[in-house]
Amino acid sequence: MSTVLLLFGGVSPEHEVAIVTALLVGNALKEAGFKVLPGYISKTGEWFLGDNSFLEAKNYIEPSFVEKHGKKFTITPDRSISIIEKTPLGYKTSKQVIDVVFPVFHGRNGEDGSIQGLLNLLNIPYVGCGLIASAVAVDKYLTKKVAQSLGINVVNDVLVTLSSWQSDQKNLLNQIGKLGKVVFVKPNTLGSTIGITRADTQEKIIDAINVALNYDTRCLVESAVIDPVEVNISLLGNNPYQFSITEEPVRKSQILSFDEKYLSSGGKKSASNSGSMANLSRYMPARISQKQLATIQDQAQLLFSALGGRGITRADFMIDAKGKIYLNELNNLPGCLAFFLWEKVGLSFPNLVKKLVDLALEYHQNKQSLVTAFDSSILSAFINGYSGPKTKP
Repeated sequence: MSTVLLLFGGVSPEHEVAIVTALLVGNALKEAGFKVLPGYISKTGEWFLGDNSFLEAKNYIEPSFVEKHGKKFTITPDRSISIIEKTPLGYKTSKQVIDVVFPVFHGRNGEDGSIQGLLNLLNIPYVGCGLIASAVAVDKYLTKKVAQSLGINVVNDVLVTLSSWQSDQKNLLNQIGKLGKVVFVKPNTLGSTIGITRADTQEKIIDAINVALNYDTRCLVESAVIDPVEVNISLLGNNPYQFSITEEPVRKSQILSFDEKYLSSGGKKSASNSGSMANLSRYMPARISQKQLATIQDQAQLLFSALGGRGITRADFMIDAKGKIYLNELNNLPGCLAFFLWEKVGLSFPNLVKKLVDLALEYHQNKQSLVTAFDSSILSAFINGYSGPKTKP
């Protein structure tokens, strides 16, 4: 039986959303036959190794539960050691052997390449995208720039940084005024609709930017697509990819809010989807033409491939009243792994997580064949007095 270290939580405003996804993933992994080792990272950055009780949602209501029942631990870049646990007498090497890591984070300090970079140093197989794809996809501005370079439509925007907002507010507001009567203001590296505001006056825009810059040092002000049809699709694989069914979320307001995504009943609940995006009202498949579907599939695949994406992603698009398609964003660890999109094409949640683990192991095995050393005579030349190009005095 393979052991999966489920790393989740993290120092992020999306902490609770990550817990929800992780609990669903952890129980699906168990159902798929894996031994699950829950590794919870608190809001303050403390790492706790737990048991099966860490896969029960009720235990996160009381903050002291984790500290009472978990062991503080860390993973180390020393490739001869996997886990180090803290004991009353100091740190000791754990006997736990990790076969693969399943990172479940949303937003900064986890989904953004931070954990992926650490796991690269550890040389441990892990599920999902690598450092570069993770870092770019979590950055809304960079994602749009890559998409534009590939010929994918995106809405016009103005990037606002904390320093530029403090020093050049008037000029930024002039640029924003050219985006149209209605704009959306978004923290640049945050998801789950946290900190996003629709604004239609300069006063509201100023307030919205101030709110967004409380969550991030950069925010994006975008032209609004009025009453768009929103279409999401998930991709799975290490390239080539397979596609899920599409979804068209049903909004009750101008923005698909945090409450609509995660707190709305949206109809019938079950033990597997309670409190998750699976509760959201939606059309599956989305009410779009075959031509629009083909475009969305092609563009999602083009962008994910360009970033070196692997594992899973969810690409979110908008279609305006004239039928023009715009990329909204890429989510390389979609909420609840977008499992409800895969169930509709015959892939159950346990089979989905098993597939993701298999893809991680496949990629890791292929990576081991890469050359990691290069023999040269540079050190001998250096020792023998070579000091680089000579310059005239």
